[in-house]
Amino acid sequence: MIRFTKPLFALAALATQIRTTFADAGFIGGNGITEDKIRRGDFTFDDIPTVVMNATNFFLGFAGTVAVMMIIYGAFRLSLGSVESDKDTAKKIIGAAVIGFVLAVSSWAIVKLVMTNV
Repeated sequence: MIRFTKPLFALAALATQIRTTFADAGFIGGNGITEDKIRRGDFTFDDIPTVVMNATNFFLGFAGTVAVMMIIYGAFRLSLGSVESDKDTAKKIIGAAVIGFVLAVSSWAIVKLVMTNV
């Protein structure tokens, strides 16, 4: 029974962190639907665009961050690669990361355009 206390505390800490992250992103509280509204079921169709925009900003911001991190990782592999195949792999990583970044930014722009006109 004692063996499970550390994983349970870690799981509780992770759940708290996820809840805080979603609250900061505006899914719960902030600019989104407040917790009280969710508990009472007191939200309308007017709240949906706000939640969708907040979710889009959060997830596409995360995707953009991962893409930039992969560009940096590819640049390190490119600069430290000694074999030609390592450099080719690094170039492929950078190319894929740039494509991912462009997709994240363009999808954010499309969603923003659609949601502002709704």
